[in-house]
Amino acid sequence: MGYAKERTMWKGLNLAWSAAIHAALLLGLSCGNQGAPGSTSTGVDPEAAVSTVPLLDVELPELKDKMVLEALFPEATFNVKGSLFHWDPDPDLGLPLDAQGSTTTGLLTTLVAPDLKALVFESFAPGPDGRRPTCHACAPVLSVAVFKGAKNGPWRLTAWAPALSRMGQNGKAGNIKVFTLGKDRQGMELSMVYHGTGQGSGRADLYDLTDLSQVLSVATYSSFDHMAGGELLRHRLKRTFEFLPSEKSHFDVELHTKGHRVDMQANTRTVVDERVRKVFDGSAYVVKE
Repeated sequence: MGYAKERTMWKGLNLAWSAAIHAALLLGLSCGNQGAPGSTSTGVDPEAAVSTVPLLDVELPELKDKMVLEALFPEATFNVKGSLFHWDPDPDLGLPLDAQGSTTTGLLTTLVAPDLKALVFESFAPGPDGRRPTCHACAPVLSVAVFKGAKNGPWRLTAWAPALSRMGQNGKAGNIKVFTLGKDRQGMELSMVYHGTGQGSGRADLYDLTDLSQVLSVATYSSFDHMAGGELLRHRLKRTFEFLPSEKSHFDVELHTKGHRVDMQANTRTVVDERVRKVFDGSAYVVKE
């Protein structure tokens, strides 16, 4: 499949994704305080930048949440309440802050791979009632710390992003899992499906756990309805992806899109069953010609 056809295939998915972002922004205006700096969380933020900081020299005998947080933020004071930690981060880190400049952080999950563990923390700014914001478009900010080591330790920090992504809804993060990105290389997938104002969209962001760089973002779902001459045209596209094992440091990936695409300008609805193969060119995944 050529580059022009690949761009056309993406157009339908991206159209609905952009519409869902717009809907999320409208929802966010009425969701109350979800934390500064920046802006109110929308739950879908494809343009969010990774917070980059110098990699700390951290080696720990075990990976307990409080021990890890204290090592990652040595100047912070943590007020522990159950499994959550209340503290005042540096505003430049990009974590959500309440009116007092505080955030609440908790360990969301630990991803385990051979000789590697990735701790994923979530942070949110409590509302005026002191609780986690739970509006439809509310999402926590995710921080990821990757450690390498043996079963019994020690564990050395090898990658760290204080504010990697903001993806989720109803106050909760999206789905998170580890996968094999390439030979001796592990990746992390963040994904979600968002529904709002009669439209839906889904996205999966894929990161290399070697350095937490984002290697691919896949629009996995889009849906909307369009009226044309009194006829209702339903747009529904689903996209799956599969990494193909090989000896490469980054496996090739095959994307399969199925469903019905609506062209709102031409007022047409067509069946879609398309496959695209992408290869890693050293910096990004590109369409294989």
